[in-house]
Amino acid sequence: MIADRTKAGEAMMPAAKADKVKLPADLGKDHQAKLNAPKAAGKSAFDRLNVADELAARESAVPSFSGYTTNGEKGELKLSRPRRSRH
Repeated sequence: MIADRTKAGEAMMPAAKADKVKLPADLGKDHQAKLNAPKAAGKSAFDRLNVADELAARESAVPSFSGYTTNGEKGELKLSRPRRSRH
């Protein structure tokens, strides 16, 4: 999963630059808190919280990616979009 996301990010960066899309420099307060929550919960709750967060993120991301594929602006960023629906 980490390798897939790293690969997708590496493909996205030059595509976003080519399309003159400014990407955020950090996760933002809310997303950083979600990332930190499983770590702060301790080992006993880490897996449960991490899996719940991953599922919620996927449920949110898949329609977003699909909508962009159908309705998004043409350009390098659209072409670099990873195929998430197979996961």
